[in-house]
Amino acid sequence: MGVKPSETKLLGLSWDKVQDSLAVTFPKGPIETTKRELLKGLASVFYPLGVASPIALVGKVILREVCDNHCPWDAPLQANLQKQWDKFKNKLPN
Repeated sequence: MGVKPSETKLLGLSWDKVQDSLAVTFPKGPIETTKRELLKGLASVFYPLGVASPIALVGKVILREVCDNHCPWDAPLQANLQKQWDKFKNKLPN
């Protein structure tokens, strides 16, 4: 996947100067479903202008539930939390 000639970086985000659009990237690939990996995945989304806040909020609510259930850092999530996380992950934009 190459970089377009009209793209540059602005505040750590990809900025297409022709379309005048910023791109927020979400983590790709399989993220293990442990408390540690949820936090790592959510923290890796960089959005200084707050454009991804509504999307990231859903993931943060799920992480909050994981913390409230006192799940261990490296143990697999409970089935209901796993299902919520998978649903959230599948709805992330490309």
